Amino acid sequence: DRLVIRSYSPVTTIGGGRVLDPSPPRRRIAWPEGLVSEDATARFAALLERRPAGITTAELPVLLGRAPADVASFARAASGVRLVGDVWVRESTLAELGTRAVSLLKAHHRARPSDRGLSLETLRHSLRGPEALAERAITDLASAGKIRVGDGVATLSGFVPRVEGGAAEI
Repeated sequence: DRLVIRSYSPVTTIGGGRVLDPSPPRRRIAWPEGLVSEDATARFAALLERRPAGITTAELPVLLGRAPADVASFARAASGVRLVGDVWVRESTLAELGTRAVSLLKAHHRARPSDRGLSLETLRHSLRGPEALAERAITDLASAGKIRVGDGVATLSGFVPRVEGGAAEI
């Protein structure tokens, strides 16, 4: 969106500009170069960079300044982006959550080798991300065979609980 700044009295034009982000995140985040682009795909990528938790489908038309039908096609055509529920998110964000989940499971297995695993609820909460994204990251890891999920517990693939003496638990 473009804007014009005018004084009230006398009515004169002081300047103008463009609104790059009509709904900026609360935290101070860098302004990616793509925000000034006229290309909607580049703007979409830059907006996602400013919002690691993703952008809802309803917010996209406002943020991109385009019709909802056009926005859907830009989002689907963008590379490295996935739709999780109603939120568009970068694949790298999901990968980071997955990496964090694996490291949390490794630390848990090291600290408590006799536990059968880490509670899924604890794992989701420890990822410190939106619940839908944490759930998707865990599902992706399970689908890739990196972790096992069952009975409300997550473990690394191949993990076997061991008692104090080091023998496998039966």
